[in-house]
Amino acid sequence: MQNTLRILKKLNGNLIIIKGNHDSSEFLKFLIKNNYTLENGRVKFEVHEVGLRLKFDHHEIFLTHYPMIFGKTKNQINLHGHIHDHSVPQKENINVGIDSKDIDQFLNTTNLFGAPLSQNEVIQIIRAKHMIYLKNQ
Repeated sequence: MQNTLRILKKLNGNLIIIKGNHDSSEFLKFLIKNNYTLENGRVKFEVHEVGLRLKFDHHEIFLTHYPMIFGKTKNQINLHGHIHDHSVPQKENINVGIDSKDIDQFLNTTNLFGAPLSQNEVIQIIRAKHMIYLKNQ
């Protein structure tokens, strides 16, 4: 755990960590115990057992490990991982896992492998996936 903590401390900014199916609650508790405040006043590790709900650019964004299945929705989006290089064939689900093809397919830049996404990049991916979804209807 110390080795992982050492690596995570090297990453810039506030890290939102959502428990995955291979993560232990023990490790998340370890991160919380070793958490610290950054210069900007935010904590380094924001830990969530299930997920996190954010709002920006008129969207309700759910950050989860597993894909979520929505009913009819206009502005709800699920950014998830778990399914590795696969994509859920729904416009509301975007796989942002480290090995996701959704990022390469829907983002008009060459994002570095594993690089975090900005809010603008997330919106760009949402719009691109929606356009492809509508085209295939």
